[in-house]
Amino acid sequence: ELNPDVRGAHRVARVSDLVSKEPQFIRQHSLVVAAQVDPQTLQQLGELCWAANLPLVVCRTYGLLGSVRLQIRSLDIVESKSENKLWDLRLREPFPELDRMTDALDLDSLDDHAHAHVPWVLLLAKAAKNWRAQHNGASPSTRDEKEEFRKLIAAGARQLASNVPELNFEEAAREAHRAWADPRELPYEAQQAFDHARDVAKKARRGSDASASGDAPPSVEQLCLRAVDAFRTENNGLPPLSGPIPDMHADTNSFVALQRLYRDKALSDLTAVQVHFSTLIKDAFSRAPSQEDLQLLSLVCKHVGDVRHVSTKSLADELVAPNLAEVAFEGLMEIDEPKLKPQAPVCWYAGLRAVDRFYVKQGRYPGLDESSLAADASLLADELRAFVQEAGAAEAMNEALADAHAQELSRFGAAELHAVASVVGGVASQEAVKVIARQYEPVDHTYVFNGIAGVGGVVAV
Repeated sequence: ELNPDVRGAHRVARVSDLVSKEPQFIRQHSLVVAAQVDPQTLQQLGELCWAANLPLVVCRTYGLLGSVRLQIRSLDIVESKSENKLWDLRLREPFPELDRMTDALDLDSLDDHAHAHVPWVLLLAKAAKNWRAQHNGASPSTRDEKEEFRKLIAAGARQLASNVPELNFEEAAREAHRAWADPRELPYEAQQAFDHARDVAKKARRGSDASASGDAPPSVEQLCLRAVDAFRTENNGLPPLSGPIPDMHADTNSFVALQRLYRDKALSDLTAVQVHFSTLIKDAFSRAPSQEDLQLLSLVCKHVGDVRHVSTKSLADELVAPNLAEVAFEGLMEIDEPKLKPQAPVCWYAGLRAVDRFYVKQGRYPGLDESSLAADASLLADELRAFVQEAGAAEAMNEALADAHAQELSRFGAAELHAVASVVGGVASQEAVKVIARQYEPVDHTYVFNGIAGVGGVVAV
């Protein structure tokens, strides 16, 4: 069933007419999806979307080939959902409430059942505090010290009468690295997002005009990051606590108490961040934060280590200076079988670029007329060699690229196959949802599907 909250509308018009005569029609949207648009019109559309900081998803099917190109000038992803889950436990820099709970824990006085169900977070917090007390406030840093710390954790386990190992101590030893993890150090990609928000703020303070300087105006996401940054400055570099804790072997009462402890501290930090956020929203938009703004801020505080700033190369920059040589070298090096190299996505990307060059010069796609198939293939091969040469990738692609690519592209005759279109549509819709929902990282920046070999890959030129 369709979502009843979704409303649709349509309009029949040429894309070229909308771009040249009604650019405001395009600017009113939050995302533009362009399918099967000719190269010249696409460049104009790309420039319009880039100037308006409007994400553009370009879909294309061409015979057995398909591609999805994202053009994003500035986009802040709140939940990148990285594969490595980041747990903000503050074992190296415990907050007062965690310190008090740790001090109240007397392991020696516990019976065997309670001892075997102490949450491993508290075991690590207590061991880490004792270690720092014996090492002038320093956490384990060298390999030997870290191994010694793990042994101390394992040695704390009791030999139970049932001969069942204490799983909480095994978990603590396995998660020991969290005891010396510095909560101030964010993942590189997250720190880049904060740096970008800070740069935008600096330019705004200098009174530079965002549209004239080529920088997008600050978004609510960027104001969230700036509010979090202000909190970090006030708290010796520590970000607001995220709140969630991982599942662990523990009794219900202990786990719920620990869970509540982290949740309450996270809410306290969020309240402090909201003070900065309210000021930034008022300065930027002359209003108080809306409920949606506050919900977004809550998400940012909860996923500080997962925020990302995404910015791809524009269509115009790609046309002038594609980074083809480096991408081709890396992409072809990953393929061991020499006979498979011609089917690499980067080769077909180059072929599609040659097709666009052919279209611009001839006003049509190659192979539309069967009688001129051989001649078109020859002209297309010339365009392919010229493009690769101009991009400085002739040497990197010398063994993989051949006239056979041009011949195959000419045989396609710009045909649109439903099977390829379904793949392209699926990838494009997935990327569109990422952009709209600000979740997961979109591709950077062109995905190429090769239906001949049944392979696909990202070509970041």
